[in-house]
This record gives sequence, C-alpha cells and structure tokens, in this order.
Amino acid sequence: LFSKADKMSRSAPDGVIRFETDKDNEEMITSEINLRGVPWEAALNTYDLSASLDCMHKQITAWKIDVDAEFVLINSDNSKNLTQKVRNYADDEYRNTSVELDEWWFPINQEKGFVNEGKFAIEIRIWVYNMKGIRADPRIDFTDPNEPLHDIALVIGGDKIYANKGILASHSPVFKTMFYGNFAEK
Repeated sequence: LFSKADKMSRSAPDGVIRFETDKDNEEMITSEINLRGVPWEAALNTYDLSASLDCMHKQITAWKIDVDAEFVLINSDNSKNLTQKVRNYADDEYRNTSVELDEWWFPINQEKGFVNEGKFAIEIRIWVYNMKGIRADPRIDFTDPNEPLHDIALVIGGDKIYANKGILASHSPVFKTMFYGNFAEK
C-alpha cells in the first residue's frame, strides 16, 4: 500500500502507540499521542477487535493532514507480525482512520506466538505528512513567564507581556539598539 519511495524516505514513523491487553478482555482502550503539534487519539476495541486513529485537532479554518498507519499484531519472535496498512487523511470534516481487525481474532493464540502470558499486543505506527492549513508549532503564550524562550517582560498599561530579546531585536531596530546597544541602563 505504501510506495517504496515513502518507505525509503520515511523509514521511522512519526509516532507509535502500543496496546497490551488480556486476550479475554472485552473493553475499549484509548491512548493519546501528539504528532507534529497535532493531537491524536487511538482506540482499541477488544470486544470485536477493531482499532481507530482519530485526529483531535480543533481548528475552525480549513485544514488537512495525510496519514499512513500500520496496525500491527505483535508476534513474540517479531518475525511473523500481522500488519494491516491504511492510507487516509484527516481534515476539518473527517477525522477518523479505522480498521476492522476481526480476521486477526483466530490467530491470537499462544501456539502461534501472539499471546504471551494471556496478553497480546497491537501497535499503531503512524506517519503524518502533507499538513495543510495547520500551524504545526503551538502558539506561544505571551502571558506565561515560564515559556522557555522568554527572557524579558514588557509592562504595557500595567499588563506584563513576556518575550524574547533576540526575536524582538531581529524585528525592530529600536529593540536591537535598546537590548544590544552601548547603554549604561542594561
């Protein structure tokens, strides 16, 4: 399903979610992951053996993300894993990539190496690409003094705005002179 060029240029996934659960559990298990600044939620339904990957991005404007996912049933010797590949997308209207894994139900047993001490494992390996309309880096909170880049506080009308001297100086000759000029007030 994935082209050779995709695999060669992006051998390592952007993220992996691993579920380990008892074979006899009948429940929904969820896990969250942040990939390239975008939140995702994965779910494994052990009752009917289905899995889903949902983009949890909540931006009002139009956006789209292409995603490749491998749903992998892990074998104890790692050489006979069962893999189902899905190529999909998420956008401002459609956010779900799901797969039915019910054909895996019968191989999940001790003899074939998929159950170890009553547990089995499924990984979801995720590649995110072609992000459009999304700011991948979260916006900086200029009211938070603990942001890593903040090294100065500007007081404007009694309100503190936290910033970075280097960034201000690179965009304003006034700040450049103020912060890096030869003044005794430094």
